[in-house]
Amino acid sequence: MIRSSGKVWLGAQISRRAMVGSLAGMAIMLLLTGFEMIAMHEQLGRIDAISAQQVLIERQISDLRSYATTARHLSLASEETLARQDLVTRLDLLTTRISARQDTFAFGHSAQGIAASLDYSLAKLFALTALTRNPTEGLPIGDIVEQIGLLAGVDLNATLRDWADMLSADATDARGRIRFALITLAGIVLLASLSLWLFVLRPLSRTVLDGTEHARALEDALAHTAGHDRLTGLPNRTRSAELIDRHITRRRKESVGLIHLNLCHFHMINEELGHEAGDQVLVETARRLLQSIGEREFVARIGGDEFLIFATDVPTPDDLMTRAAALRRTVREPFDLAQGARHMDCVIGAVWSATGTTDAESLSVRADIALRSTLSGEEGPLRLFTQAMMEEVALRDALSRELRRALEKKELVAFFQPQVSAQGGEVTGFEALIRWNHPTRGLLSPAKFLKIAEEMGLADQIGAHMLDQALDAWQGWAAAGFSVPHVAVNYSAAQLADILLADRIKWALEQRDLPADCLALEVVETVAIETDDALAVRIIRNLAEAGFAIELDDFGTGHASIANIQRLRASRIKIDRSFVSGIDQRQDLSVMADAMVRMATALGVSTIAEGVETAEERAKVTALGCTSLQGYNIARPMAFEDTLQWLAEHRMLNHGRRRSRAASA
Repeated sequence: MIRSSGKVWLGAQISRRAMVGSLAGMAIMLLLTGFEMIAMHEQLGRIDAISAQQVLIERQISDLRSYATTARHLSLASEETLARQDLVTRLDLLTTRISARQDTFAFGHSAQGIAASLDYSLAKLFALTALTRNPTEGLPIGDIVEQIGLLAGVDLNATLRDWADMLSADATDARGRIRFALITLAGIVLLASLSLWLFVLRPLSRTVLDGTEHARALEDALAHTAGHDRLTGLPNRTRSAELIDRHITRRRKESVGLIHLNLCHFHMINEELGHEAGDQVLVETARRLLQSIGEREFVARIGGDEFLIFATDVPTPDDLMTRAAALRRTVREPFDLAQGARHMDCVIGAVWSATGTTDAESLSVRADIALRSTLSGEEGPLRLFTQAMMEEVALRDALSRELRRALEKKELVAFFQPQVSAQGGEVTGFEALIRWNHPTRGLLSPAKFLKIAEEMGLADQIGAHMLDQALDAWQGWAAAGFSVPHVAVNYSAAQLADILLADRIKWALEQRDLPADCLALEVVETVAIETDDALAVRIIRNLAEAGFAIELDDFGTGHASIANIQRLRASRIKIDRSFVSGIDQRQDLSVMADAMVRMATALGVSTIAEGVETAEERAKVTALGCTSLQGYNIARPMAFEDTLQWLAEHRMLNHGRRRSRAASA
């Protein structure tokens, strides 16, 4: 349309004033060319800036590898040697260089989360490195070095790689703008050439046409490069979306399927055998998948170890899953590498559309959701998308976005459930239970958000938040004149793998000048690994030796229960509610609970039955000799302010019971 308008305009000008038209055309050409050159210059500057940041990222990754290696060598160096001093000097130099380079990074608005994650991880890395010089007693230097290696070689590396990917996407956008400017500029040149050809530029017309053809060839080459994976030659994510939309547009009534395939543990090939072996696996995987598809189907590589397979004419969802299973069998065949045969596995998420009345983006999102559901390991390696998955993901995404804000606004609060003596009814403690006081969804239980928080890396912050609230509550009860032996706080496997956990707990008590016995740590029995050398076991023992009570939660649901009592220095076990619910009506539950109580008594460990909801259940576990009780029959979890009223009423009620028993005696 621009070209047609230009011809009409040129014809009118030529018929009136040929020379004036020529000059005006030249002026317009120069003006538009100037605008396009300015736009291209800005985008080139943008690409230069991105390239500079990518170079800094690669240097930062290299220095982090050196950092982890130096820290490992430092842990092995002898005390007060020249070699150790050299390692300390090098570590300080690397610390300065990494910190200085971090300050030179230019994080855009979209990368603020990455910037915060980098700052947090670097601070933790430097704190761990300080321990390599003066390690805490009870924490072997090897564990510290392992934590440093994980931070520097995995967490920070992955975060920096994510940022590099974001920068690459920005660079791709900039290159796209440059291509658009080149096309526009070529159009301007062509329009100006046609308009001036009769009057000024006729001798140069051949040159202009040659230049235009060259620009088109360059654009075609750029388009192919932009739409295909360099290693395998397969379409990339962008190109695959175009192919899917084109097929759906042409064949709207045909059922189609999209299979999202992700290789399992592919990073281990790169780490153990090198990137060349990894590339060979990817190329061979692409070849096998291509041999498994039909004429109107295609395979795309959309990520490092992720592939899409677009299937056409798929009558039913079962047919699609049959094809997915066949693709998985193909991938699981051994790979013949230079280092020997290697086996790979994969997980697959698939989506089926009956009539193809959808688009590439919707299919890709649903296939990705199905794939992510396989990573939980609960439903097997092959999953077909369902609407329930979409609803679950929508809820999880919403909660994920709101969780950081919830921490900042202190919406995550501690509720406290009392624990009482089975015989006398006296308060033996409270358990702190996290709740999310959501502004629109109401009070949410931890089952709704705690796993999401751990996946987001917020377990440490939430744990510290809960610890502070629990200790503040214990101080509040003491100030109000109530004697509460201790408050129990739950700790997950992720938190117990933190080598700095013991120091943080001790520091929190020291800040409030509180004794260690005011706090009990509840750990799930299954968190313990069978060997005494496990990091979590050593951290728990360290806390037990410091005077903290260790309680085994959900007792009886894991393995090696007796061994765990001794291994973790447990002072109390919590009989899981699955053994308490209905215990007054089921003989098998009564027998199992009785065995647990007798075992604990023989080992000198107290017991508490959780989930006591009826008077009959309470009477039964009391008769079995259980030390303490917890459950709805005693009280539901409540806010701190409500615990004060409950404690006052319970004290009066318990006092009345004692007087009645004394009078009857």
